[in-house]
Amino acid sequence: MAPENRRPNWLAAYKRQPELIAAGFDNLTSFGDILAAIPLTPAQPNDLLVTPDTQSLEDRMRHFITAYYLLPHDALILAEAERLGVTAIATLDSDWRRVAEFDIYITPI
Repeated sequence: MAPENRRPNWLAAYKRQPELIAAGFDNLTSFGDILAAIPLTPAQPNDLLVTPDTQSLEDRMRHFITAYYLLPHDALILAEAERLGVTAIATLDSDWRRVAEFDIYITPI
């Protein structure tokens, strides 16, 4: 498709004018305040080790894709979160509202 026929793309606009991201800074601050109110535990590199009793990452991804109609990248995040014992996730992605196996927090923007 010719560039002049493509729909506007936020990533292309951002690459041309990185300062455009400043328009979202207020929302980012609000999101940070919401995250600060939730107890978080950052995953460490050793937390990512696979053990023999861990269900296949691909199987869990397949589950999240087919159960909640998620994109593979989102399914990967959920599969890793599940393996790490995470029970709550904060996101800006409203697609995650369909996920019933986690407590999903979505900021209203």
